Amino acid sequence: MMRCQEIITANTEQKHLRLYLSQLCVQTNVLRITRNRELQVLLLGHVANTYKTSLLDPIDKPASIFKSIARILDQICTHMKENSALVQQACGKSFVEVFESCTPNKDEKKYISLLFYERLDSIIVGGSDKVAQKAACFSLSQFVKHIIDQEYTTLVEYFCPKIVGLFIRSRCFHFDLTR
Repeated sequence: MMRCQEIITANTEQKHLRLYLSQLCVQTNVLRITRNRELQVLLLGHVANTYKTSLLDPIDKPASIFKSIARILDQICTHMKENSALVQQACGKSFVEVFESCTPNKDEKKYISLLFYERLDSIIVGGSDKVAQKAACFSLSQFVKHIIDQEYTTLVEYFCPKIVGLFIRSRCFHFDLTR
């Protein structure tokens, strides 16, 4: 993991971003091993943390941080189906890392809601995959904990009623993945 992070940190040109995303957003049989999936998710968070607001995938015309963030979050969400606490914890960590590193304006409630909250909401309310629901609940709790800890008051006030309603509607409450 450390070696991969070093390579990413040392090579931060846009052409390298395309390479990282194309490799990290691919599903192969090699990635079926839980440890590989955990590393893949953590590396997605590291790529976001490295590129921050210049996370502009060259494949997008016109380039858009919104599209790049969405692509990374979609990939993270595909790993929420993995029945492994390590992978699910990696999803929560990377979700927060993408938010903190790549969101240029933390006061854009609707933008943040669309990119981050709505993805998790649809997994939790979807109800067909209990493992993914558990991971999405964990990721949402990590997201909420982060915005509270960082004192993003505007976001806390905006998301609090939504999250309370979501958990009442879905009866999906936070699962402690560390046990």
